[in-house]
Amino acid sequence: MTQRAVWIVLVGAVLAVSGSTVSALQPCDGNGCANISVSDATGSPGGTVTLNVRFLQGADDGVAGQGNDDTAAVAFTIGIPGEGGDTPLQVQNCADGNGDGLPDAFTVGSAIRDNFRVVVENVECIEGVCGCAAGRGRCLCPGEGDGRDNFINVAVFGPRELPEQGPVNIPILPDNATVLSVELAVAAGTPEGEIPVRVFGDIDGSAAKPQFGAFLSIGDQAAIDQTAAGDDSQVSFDDGVVTVIDINGLCAGDCDQSGNVDVSELVLGINIALDNAALSQCIAFEGTPPDGAVAIDELVRAVNNALEGCSEQ
Repeated sequence: MTQRAVWIVLVGAVLAVSGSTVSALQPCDGNGCANISVSDATGSPGGTVTLNVRFLQGADDGVAGQGNDDTAAVAFTIGIPGEGGDTPLQVQNCADGNGDGLPDAFTVGSAIRDNFRVVVENVECIEGVCGCAAGRGRCLCPGEGDGRDNFINVAVFGPRELPEQGPVNIPILPDNATVLSVELAVAAGTPEGEIPVRVFGDIDGSAAKPQFGAFLSIGDQAAIDQTAAGDDSQVSFDDGVVTVIDINGLCAGDCDQSGNVDVSELVLGINIALDNAALSQCIAFEGTPPDGAVAIDELVRAVNNALEGCSEQ
């Protein structure tokens, strides 16, 4: 098989999306598993959260170019929420300002962007756009009369661009790298609590994959499917949780809700304002209405609370 043919096989595998079901797999036993993980985040109703998705290669099997330690392409579905139901987490920034084919809510990881193509298959409700099927009528960025998907279909494969002629060099995914970050709006009125954000992997006993979710699939550099070995998955998952906190009544800057604001919390607030830290590290700096950022007046409120205590809410 030529390298160009291998690339075509990889692309075909990772873009597989279906409404049918497959036999459930037994969970990976933890020895040599590749891993897909979703970070935790904290947000407020009407605010935003950012989730990071990472991929970890399996343990080195000593065979170059083959095995789940040499994964070159991967496809998976993330549930928002992970148990189905309503969509308290939504892709809000659907514009494609940089022309990379992804909504601006999505940011491809720095170790991935130059040599890999990242596709979010269910962005728009248009047949043929990003692989959308006819008659679905649901997507992440719905138009009038369309429904909103409560899951994200992701496919990653390389190289990012095919050469006009000659061999195709199939790159191996960087190990333990952030594949994708996604900013999601927390719907107004979402109650306080935890929203599970999980990767669907057709694992026995797990929640059912959405009807139009992508089948979990990983392929190695030789275009061999490494998703399972027999009835056992070769991929483990670390699911994320979005913790929703109502910011009304929180003391500005009191990250640990101790009733006091200390210097370290003020430093964290400044770093959030400078985009050197995530707002989810201290949701108490979020003002009302929530805008996903820390402004000067919110820092001033926190300083006042550090000096005078948390009597002012």
